[in-house]
Amino acid sequence: LDMSQYRNLFGTTRVPKRGRDEFVSVPTSRHIVVMRNSHMYCVDVQQSNGLPTDPDQLYSTLTAIASNPSPPPPHPVSILTGTDRDTWADARSELMAADPQNALALEKVESALFIVCLDDRESADTYEVHNYGMNRWFDKSVQLIVNGKAEMAINFEHSCMDSQTVISFMDRIFSYTNRYPYIPPSYATNLLSLEKLEFYPTNSLKSTVEKAQCKVEQKFRAFSYETVQY
Repeated sequence: LDMSQYRNLFGTTRVPKRGRDEFVSVPTSRHIVVMRNSHMYCVDVQQSNGLPTDPDQLYSTLTAIASNPSPPPPHPVSILTGTDRDTWADARSELMAADPQNALALEKVESALFIVCLDDRESADTYEVHNYGMNRWFDKSVQLIVNGKAEMAINFEHSCMDSQTVISFMDRIFSYTNRYPYIPPSYATNLLSLEKLEFYPTNSLKSTVEKAQCKVEQKFRAFSYETVQY
């Protein structure tokens, strides 16, 4: 197998362009993005010296995000990553031009090491991978999806790597979590550097999001799969 694909696991994204998308990689990335109810949070997970941040602080930070009761935003920009690519390409250009904050938020999402999607549901069902487009950013190379029972799934962008690369990555996670399955409570109160990413869509973009929500939900309702345990 081509080992060069492993560099595409982290800090990579598929950027929508009219006619043909662009693959972008940021090898210097030190943060992840956590999604909760389609709200997005940028979390630093690597120190300037290259060492990982304190796991107790990361645990407290993820707990704080998961405990946030805020309902989904009325016009979640993330839904656009599930619609057709030309529509998303046009919307992304409009979004970046509408407000400098939008461009900054996009840069944080697209340069993140990967995305962690924290879901409420407690059933591992077909929804797990797509959630009808909510609380997902489908352009990202890797999305780790965790439901209310701490069951994990993964969604990955296939154009930058083969499935075997991702399966190997998942096997390593599975082996590690089986070996170290529990984080003892340390009552850490200091959170990691945390930034809520805000988007400010125009009225026309809000209309585009509403249309995309209908299309994406319809598309995923026609999608089904079965799992085989062996």
